[in-house]
Amino acid sequence: MRVLRECLASNSGLILLSMNLCRLCEEGAQFLAGGLAKNRKLLTLMLSGNAMKDPGFYALADAISKGSLPLKHLDISNNIITDDSAIPFAKALHSNVNLE
Repeated sequence: MRVLRECLASNSGLILLSMNLCRLCEEGAQFLAGGLAKNRKLLTLMLSGNAMKDPGFYALADAISKGSLPLKHLDISNNIITDDSAIPFAKALHSNVNLE
């Protein structure tokens, strides 16, 4: 996952990343978020079915709210988001003007 973080941070061509059903754990989500926070190209991120929980959503919310990610499409279906992380995640989504 550290390699993914570094690749995303320096990405110059990848516009779609599908990590559906990858069993992305909280640590993995944090590495992913670290790369996304520095990414300037990714348009579509698919994270369906990872059973991701609050720590992962907090990390993703932080990355998405930074404003530099040009993300237009995000799929987080079939994960485990609770009220605790839903509110900060919703605020992050709202602050990202690129999402459609």
